[in-house]
Amino acid sequence: KNEQMKTQIYEFAPDLIMLNGDTFMNASKSVVIETFRFFDEVAIPYGFLNGNHDLQGFYSNQFIYEQLAKSKYAINKNLQDNITGQTNFVVNINKGNEIKWQIYGIDCNTYEDFEYDCIQDDQVEWYKQQVISTKDKRNTNDYAPSLLLTHIPVSEYKDAWELETSGQCTINPSEDYQGKSTWWINEGVNCSPKED
Repeated sequence: KNEQMKTQIYEFAPDLIMLNGDTFMNASKSVVIETFRFFDEVAIPYGFLNGNHDLQGFYSNQFIYEQLAKSKYAINKNLQDNITGQTNFVVNINKGNEIKWQIYGIDCNTYEDFEYDCIQDDQVEWYKQQVISTKDKRNTNDYAPSLLLTHIPVSEYKDAWELETSGQCTINPSEDYQGKSTWWINEGVNCSPKED
């Protein structure tokens, strides 16, 4: 399977690969090691975000981060950044010396008191400061557009899901999206009960 995945990766030739959570649910140490080794072998930068199940494997809570820090192509190695979550990162997409876009990964943590956790205030502040700090690195007087990746969705996704599935709102009224906008495992949207 690894060779088949490598073939597909080389065929599409991405500039960046994102592992967006629940990569290691119930995994062993060897699975973690082999996964990061695989991504180093394909030699394409990749980002890793915690999912709510990644720390539910047969290893200590720090094991994933220790392996990630050793990985040659991992983009998020500075895991001790005094921000909530272990896998926050930003990738600047440049044209020459100018930042044209930014891709953010924000670690929504796992659970808090048996509920899904969410983006914390210090992470929002970190994001804000990152965006502001790039304004001077652009040839325009505005901020770089950005894309945010998380594993646990913000509550607005649940609101949109409930409106769409109840028929109160459709993505495009001229087309029938029944069944096409469901989640891959059709479980709806699971998010924190807290606003973030």
